[in-house]
Amino acid sequence: MKKRRMEIDGILEKLRQFKNDPRYSDRLYAIAENIKFVEAMKSLPRYLWWLLTRAPKIDGARLLELTDFPVEEWDVKFVKK
Repeated sequence: MKKRRMEIDGILEKLRQFKNDPRYSDRLYAIAENIKFVEAMKSLPRYLWWLLTRAPKIDGARLLELTDFPVEEWDVKFVKK
């Protein structure tokens, strides 16, 4: 459980770095929605709440997957496995 929490915290840290980086200002919506999603992954009740209340309102055309960000670690973890 501790490893999972550390991974979530690491993802959140990188997303917040992207949020504060002016090079990604055109992706702020996607970054904010990913932050909300990753925060929700911290527990099952949070995730279910996100799934029922937030997920239906997301603009899929403006959303990006984590692997769309330039983080090699995410590519390895989420795609190559």
